[in-house]
Amino acid sequence: MFNFILFSLIYKITLRINGGAIIKIDNISYEIETKNLTWIDLNPMYLEEGNHTLEILANDSADIDVVWLYSVERNETLEDLFASEETPAEVLNYSKINPTLWKVRVNASKPFMLSFAESYDPLWEARVYKDGKKVEVAKSIQLYGVINGFWINTTGENLEIVIRYTPQDWFEMGLVISGITFAFCIFYLIYDWRKSKGDIWAKRLEKSINEKMRNLKLLRKMHNF
Repeated sequence: MFNFILFSLIYKITLRINGGAIIKIDNISYEIETKNLTWIDLNPMYLEEGNHTLEILANDSADIDVVWLYSVERNETLEDLFASEETPAEVLNYSKINPTLWKVRVNASKPFMLSFAESYDPLWEARVYKDGKKVEVAKSIQLYGVINGFWINTTGENLEIVIRYTPQDWFEMGLVISGITFAFCIFYLIYDWRKSKGDIWAKRLEKSINEKMRNLKLLRKMHNF
């Protein structure tokens, strides 16, 4: 149940639902039943200025993805609402670096929605760079029910937008950590082998490490005092 204040206008509700539900606004109710995840546009309604109560009574098996409540002048759909006669941004060029990384160059006079025609996944994000500095990170929202959209607030000329699948960052970080660990293990094996042979280099290295450890312990003691 949601309480909200509206001005005297025509309103519509659009929702994406799988299953059955009853949507109530005051004494107006809509009964919905779908067999798969589908966008549903409810009939327009006139609501007087003031407080109103919205109730969503969903079946136990129902899955409601998103609900939009918006004012309309005619019988517009949600897509009509986001449509614009003017072009707030112009894509100069774009390139696919790899399946998880894209780069886009944009001139933008106003905030805009950047659509990205890959199957929707909330783990995509758009990192916006202006004059070489990262100024904004936009999370993916579901656009048209199937693809990714990024609402970009930054304006200006020659913006660079890096579209990145964030789990790839974690994967690459894991590779770096694994590489460093592997290199350390190889280094230790070489050091241990040369030490067992009485190698002067290994003895000097061990002496240097021991001295640094003693100095570190001394600094800690001085800090505690």
